[in-house]
Amino acid sequence: MVSRLNIIKSHFSFLPHPNALDNFREAKINTSLLQNEYYKPNPEIIYMFIDLIKGNPLFDLNGNLEKPREVQRELIIRQLLFLYPKFYAKFDLSSMINRGHFGLAMSAFDLGLSGRYSVHAILYMETLEFLGTDKHKPLMERSLLLKDYGSFSMTEIGHGSNVAALETTAIYNHSTHEFIINSPTPTSTKYLVGGMANTSTMTVVFAQLIIENVKHGIHAFVIRVRDINHNPVKGVIIGDCGAKAGLNGIDNGFIAFNNLRVPYDSLLDRMSHISPEGKFKSHFKSNEKRFGIMLSGLIGGRTGILGNSELNLRHALTIAIRYGAIRLQFGGDKEQAIITYPTHKYRLMPLLAKCFAARMSFRLIIRLYLERKEEVKANPEGFKVAEMHGLSSVFKYINCKYSQEGIQTCREACGGHGYSAYSNLSRLRCNNDAHYTWDGDNDVLIQQCSRFLLKNIMNFFKGNAVQSKYVSFMTASNVEITAENLDCPKKLIGILEYRAHYYMNKCVAKLQSIANPDPKVVWMNSQVHHMNNLSISFGELVAAKELLEFVYDLKNKCLDTGNEIEKVFKLYVLTILEKEHIGFSDNEHRIIEDKVIYMSELVAKSAVKIIDAIALPDHVLGSVLGCSDGRVYERYMEEVERAPGCYGKPSWVHLIEEMKKAI
Repeated sequence: MVSRLNIIKSHFSFLPHPNALDNFREAKINTSLLQNEYYKPNPEIIYMFIDLIKGNPLFDLNGNLEKPREVQRELIIRQLLFLYPKFYAKFDLSSMINRGHFGLAMSAFDLGLSGRYSVHAILYMETLEFLGTDKHKPLMERSLLLKDYGSFSMTEIGHGSNVAALETTAIYNHSTHEFIINSPTPTSTKYLVGGMANTSTMTVVFAQLIIENVKHGIHAFVIRVRDINHNPVKGVIIGDCGAKAGLNGIDNGFIAFNNLRVPYDSLLDRMSHISPEGKFKSHFKSNEKRFGIMLSGLIGGRTGILGNSELNLRHALTIAIRYGAIRLQFGGDKEQAIITYPTHKYRLMPLLAKCFAARMSFRLIIRLYLERKEEVKANPEGFKVAEMHGLSSVFKYINCKYSQEGIQTCREACGGHGYSAYSNLSRLRCNNDAHYTWDGDNDVLIQQCSRFLLKNIMNFFKGNAVQSKYVSFMTASNVEITAENLDCPKKLIGILEYRAHYYMNKCVAKLQSIANPDPKVVWMNSQVHHMNNLSISFGELVAAKELLEFVYDLKNKCLDTGNEIEKVFKLYVLTILEKEHIGFSDNEHRIIEDKVIYMSELVAKSAVKIIDAIALPDHVLGSVLGCSDGRVYERYMEEVERAPGCYGKPSWVHLIEEMKKAI
């Protein structure tokens, strides 16, 4: 019998030629070179992941779309069991960077898979490494071998961003050299802890340290939460937080403590300790200072979010740009690919530019971490640590915003088919949404960058040395907006520097104008339209500079490829300027708008080829609309037909009959 699918296919006389995408692949781009350069650092990990999962039924993304939560969670553990031993054998996973790249490789396929692993391998293990001492190294070894599976218990049901106000207590009993951990209020239960509901055997708990009725601020404690039979230990209550909007393969749970006794060595005591006499000792003068330094070194999770945000946007653009080259609409006797329309180019090409910038900011933070990881431990109060923390904070804000808004635009650009689960766009959008509040609420986190900048600005106005090379905008001067200047990379950087300089002066004036003796009030009233804008302009300036360096490096290796990506760089800066109001005249704004449209046209000519270079293979992408061979409609119907219940009557068909008789 002829299959229903073949019958359906016979009606598709309008199907595009299988090689329709080739019509948009004429740009002079060395795709192998661009891919290798874009994937740096350590592309070997993603390449190995791509090869390992190809054709493996464990990694059938669309085939598992409708599976219940419990099945999704089990599947992720099976996937980890398959992957981890192979990567452990080939790469040094004691390196946080390698663990991070392994996590990012898994994110390319499923953020739930990556998240389940990264809570253990990044948040838990990085905390042990950064806040622990030599006596905690055996725990690192056990974690590396998966003998323990860790989690990160910071957020409480009543407190998130205001970590200093966490209510969980750790009271020190000097006579027994123990800490007694308690959740003293209903709002002190640790909540939405990744891995806690089903998986974790260990966790790092952030709690108020109390010695002889004196509070000494938030400290980290590593504790066992499940016994050898995987039951909660005495004094611990563990539960499941239930269904979420997405990422239900991650077993987020809650944990509460009732007089849980843990030994002294549970305290991660790099920053402070308790003397043999039972007295609190710290390297820092204040709890606030110690706590700020303690958190500033924990950037692994944030770095992962930078990479994941870029990756999700890259996936969405791969889908939307390829689909735009295949989808035919209007145009008279011969319909045109929608990517040839100016409005479509204007929607998508600036997003491609933002994707490149997001990748550069992610790579910069990795580079800074590798350069400074020893200094983070040896001199946590140094300006290099503050600089890295400030940059990573604003990049998280920017990358999350780029990706979430970009994915939504890509979803809309794919029309009704973009809403189908088989496009993978709605899944990307939902999963990416979590990044806004993971590792800190973005609107709160960006203030870390504001503080870093304000400190440098104060030094600048006092005539003191400004140590950070990234704040050169403080001496910037205005650059005239002309068509010629907007075509010059160095002039474009100069305009972005002046933009940051403009917001710096605006911030200083705002801070001076607020007549209030309370510094906290002054600070809070200067955020909207002032400090936030300064931080964003600073972050986008640094990202643009990194992208331009990437272009120069490409040009040295392949001039044609470098020239194409230089257009992407120009479009990135122009896109920023188009939305700005920093004193541009109407004529200057028209020049910028015209240039954005013109540059979008140029980038669109090479967009499919650029996507071919930076995109991941179809079996990782998981989208029928973004397949590299252009066979969109056939693949779409194949997935629809293999879904449960595609054909036949529903089990509740009798209700339809009853409905006919209801009135």
